[in-house]
Amino acid sequence: MEEALSARLERARTGDDPSETLWAARLLVFLGFDSEARELLPAVGAAPGSPVEGWAHQLSDFLHRRYPGAALLAPRMTSHGDDFLLGHTMALSEVWRDLYQRQETGSAARRLRQIAASFEDSPGPDDIARDTVFFRAARYEAVVHGRAGDRGLLEDLGECVTATAAAYTDCPDDPSLFLPVESARRVLDVAAITAMERGWHGLAARFAQDAVRIDPYCARAQLMLAEARRAAGDQAGALEAYRACARYGPLERRYALERAAACEGHTPVSRAGVETGLMRLTPAVRVSGVHDRPQLPVYPAAVAEAVRESDVHASRLGARFAPFVRLTPAAADAPLLVHAPLYCLEQLEGGSEGVWFETPSLQRAMVAPFRRELAHAYARVDSSVPVDDFARWVGHSGATAQVRYVGKLYAHSADLPVLIRSRLSRLLCSLGFFDEARHVLPPLPEGSRPWGLEESHAACTGFFIDSITELGSQADHGAKLRHLDSSFCDDDRALRMRLSVHFAGMVTASRVKDHAQVAFWRERGADALARYSSLSQVSAFESVLMTSRFFRAAGFLPYLTNDAALLKSDMHTWLSLARELKGLTPKQDVLARENLYPALESAARTLVFLEDPQGAERLMEEIVGQVDPLDSKAWLQVGDCRLAREDFRGALEAYLTAAGTEVPLGRVAWFKAGVCAEQLGYWRDAAECHTRSLELWPSGISPATRLDEIARAHGLAYEAEWVAHNAPAAPPAG
Repeated sequence: MEEALSARLERARTGDDPSETLWAARLLVFLGFDSEARELLPAVGAAPGSPVEGWAHQLSDFLHRRYPGAALLAPRMTSHGDDFLLGHTMALSEVWRDLYQRQETGSAARRLRQIAASFEDSPGPDDIARDTVFFRAARYEAVVHGRAGDRGLLEDLGECVTATAAAYTDCPDDPSLFLPVESARRVLDVAAITAMERGWHGLAARFAQDAVRIDPYCARAQLMLAEARRAAGDQAGALEAYRACARYGPLERRYALERAAACEGHTPVSRAGVETGLMRLTPAVRVSGVHDRPQLPVYPAAVAEAVRESDVHASRLGARFAPFVRLTPAAADAPLLVHAPLYCLEQLEGGSEGVWFETPSLQRAMVAPFRRELAHAYARVDSSVPVDDFARWVGHSGATAQVRYVGKLYAHSADLPVLIRSRLSRLLCSLGFFDEARHVLPPLPEGSRPWGLEESHAACTGFFIDSITELGSQADHGAKLRHLDSSFCDDDRALRMRLSVHFAGMVTASRVKDHAQVAFWRERGADALARYSSLSQVSAFESVLMTSRFFRAAGFLPYLTNDAALLKSDMHTWLSLARELKGLTPKQDVLARENLYPALESAARTLVFLEDPQGAERLMEEIVGQVDPLDSKAWLQVGDCRLAREDFRGALEAYLTAAGTEVPLGRVAWFKAGVCAEQLGYWRDAAECHTRSLELWPSGISPATRLDEIARAHGLAYEAEWVAHNAPAAPPAG
């Protein structure tokens, strides 16, 4: 389908068929690419006075916000229908100007009577074209009746529209009928809004109910129905419609859920509250008279496909992140990070033999807000699972045996051996429950050195948790790490933990640019690595893995001292070892790939420092192409590389790919995608991206600010109202 559309768009750009070029421009508008449509319109080249030229002029008016209706009346290009539609669209544009620009309701009413009379004289248009124009005219007629306070005429108009639309709604699978059906629904929307403004709440609810019957998946119609029912005192009916609105409308969701909660509490309705709801529904009628969000006709048959796609995506998400929710294996198409909980659970259930000489789990830690992001995304899979609350997660009725096992250990953690408590803490940390992970850690003995193996493991786990929760801070952990290093017992089984402390020492010292401390830890680490690699218990795989990790951390020293030759040498060592590392078991294969990720990532940053951004971008693309194509952080960094060289289209593609994975960092990906869309002039797309970021990040000041600025600068009244009522408040100064 995508290839066919691309081919047809290319033919439109290069061909000499004006109607084909106009079709392409109109398609670009519906897809949200207004800038491309503007560029394509001059190429239409239709004969002066022809219908195609007229439609091109109407589309140009729409793109420059001079008249909202043209893009919704698609030319049918029949022998008579195109002339009929074009002529009446031009007449309706004058009605729109009378109503909203000139505020001349009487003149608008006269024009509408002329349009109705012209139906009898039109040269044989087909029924679809005739009814489409009737519905479009009826939208403005409803406004005229409302301003005149004529309830009877408004009621008659609504009944006529509903009866006429019935002939089309019986055939929801016919694409040729989408346009008149959508036009009919919009008439009923306007009629309901008009009735609400006059205080005719029962009539408004009837119109809104008819609109919902036409398109039950339209969030606008459901919200209008909810507002009308609530104003009429029907709390139960309003609650039902608010919930439906929240289900189908991302922009309306928060407001609808707030209203639903108020309905459940039977909160009295204020006039101001009703006005707030209407402002969300009627940017074209109440705010500026400009139709800023043209809606594609979407009906039950089409929505069923979309719902199925959504269900497939939700099912995939549920299978992908099963280790974090159910502690069961993930689907095959999952990012590497999902293995961490399962490997930690394996360690928790296993013995202690051999574990001191092998890498137990993944190197990379889970980001601090991961659990909250996962809860938001997983709610579409199964909203009954309390993903972000540990006590409810381990205790809910659908918890797996593995989850209940973890809950039982946590409840009796004070009675567990030190090593089991430390491993349980690691598991909780890998799941994103950092407070609980810190809670189960055993207290370390005071005044007794060296520590035993179990106490050393617990101390390392505690530092690991601190390094995650304090990520981004400028805390100097040097003293803490030196204390850990000096407290380990002189036992070969403690060497791997000691090496991990040395790696952490180099990394944390580099953050405060203390190259002397980096040199200290590099020397200590080199000695420990030599001892560790010489042990008979250490496999060749483990030796290469730890050596690659050592040189990656050691590379901070030449970076800080600006020793380019040594930096290149270290980079070559850690990267070549990581590329050569091959696992002999499925777990080793995962660990090898997971080690290659940070090796390539660090090498890319090194190349940026060495002023080779193209090489850095190639390495980042190797990660998403060959190592972990479902890792959102990697795609974000690919986007950053492209953005640095002002490849906004390429960056947008990468950010949208990252956003598609949803967890983790989906909120950041949507925000950055919105920034790129702004650079490309895709204002509607940018607004949508920032809105999605706010859905995942309700307290996000940056996406709220960008959405507000876009909405105000480009006349997106719908989004401006949404931000006004949903945006988070800026934190107090100081």
